[in-house]
Amino acid sequence: MVIGFDAKRLLHNNTGLGNYARNLISALLKRAPKHEYHLFAPEAGPHPPDWIHKSHASLVYHHPQTARLANGLRHSIWRTYGIARLAARFGVQLYHGLSHELPHGLSRHRISSIVTVHDLIFLRHPEWFPFADRFFYRQKVMRACRQANQIVAISECTARDIVDLLKISRERIRVIYQSVSPEFKPQEALPPFKQQTNSQQAESIYSGSASFGLITRPSNSKSDALPQNFILAVGSCDARKNYQTVLRAYAQLPEDRPPMVLTGRQGSERKKIEAQIRACKLADQIIWRQPKSAQELAHLYRQARFSVYLSRYEGFGLPVLESIACGTPVLAAYGSSLEEAGGNAAVYVQPNDAEAAALEMRRLLYDDAFHHCQAQLCAPWAAGFSPVDLAQTWLDLYGQWVPNSNVGGTST
Repeated sequence: MVIGFDAKRLLHNNTGLGNYARNLISALLKRAPKHEYHLFAPEAGPHPPDWIHKSHASLVYHHPQTARLANGLRHSIWRTYGIARLAARFGVQLYHGLSHELPHGLSRHRISSIVTVHDLIFLRHPEWFPFADRFFYRQKVMRACRQANQIVAISECTARDIVDLLKISRERIRVIYQSVSPEFKPQEALPPFKQQTNSQQAESIYSGSASFGLITRPSNSKSDALPQNFILAVGSCDARKNYQTVLRAYAQLPEDRPPMVLTGRQGSERKKIEAQIRACKLADQIIWRQPKSAQELAHLYRQARFSVYLSRYEGFGLPVLESIACGTPVLAAYGSSLEEAGGNAAVYVQPNDAEAAALEMRRLLYDDAFHHCQAQLCAPWAAGFSPVDLAQTWLDLYGQWVPNSNVGGTST
């Protein structure tokens, strides 16, 4: 098979949509290197994976060969109107739009198409998005869903939203969960982590009645020192990610609580979050971290006592699965797709119920038997999201839309 992909976010996005694209393409290359994979992007971005620089007979990268495409508008025009003809020239048989979009003209060139829809949060909760964003997002996803031979949702939650909000038949939608990146794995699968041995070189970052050891990250920088015991909350300062409830619950824990590490300090609610931290007198117990890579984030998960992800609405909820894949229990929220990401390996509360969240935090923090039970559930659940196994599911689907294809697939 000769398969084309929209690679813009693969190269330019260092978070959710970019990780989805990188994980899928990487897994396809491992599972079925005999096929051709063509990546279409307007320019090389700041987040190319290591394998894109290596000589790989199965991988072909395409971008505009003209200086006239030097700004964002022209890039957008090329992605919308220029890719189909280029894909046909290279014999692409099927094109996969990895995030809500498809280029015009694929059917005219007899190229089958699949589009992945991650979420319709901008329609389910319009209050979180400006009008212009809602308008353009809706136009793009509606056009792609009408054009695609196959629509793929990354969760049953998203599939329901496509039917409910876009009025598209459920028969046209297939659910294929996203995988978790190989960096997210338990501590025992890694080399031993070097402990800090000189306490005088460690910066004190927690003031309280409990005594927490310090671990040193690979850079050995004092500013990188983290407490040996902490709670991890992954997200951002946007209203949807719900740091407000996380902090209200954390403030209800006993005074000997370990510090909390928050990732993602940016977002529309940043000033409110910082004011809440000061008002609750938590400033000396909150540590902000912005992981620069999947490896750094995975390290945070593995070192945490447990993680918290009380997002009010998600298309899938990858942080829940990432924590589980690292063997770290996670407290998540009911109400969208997080139950699909976490299954029986996560603990759930209503997203705005700080009292219930505080109760579950206490159990995960102080009840070793309960914590151990949750940790034991992690590996079996994470095994169902193997990148290479899910790649075979995709290959089987691609084969349905490419005549006389030999799907194959050899695990490596």
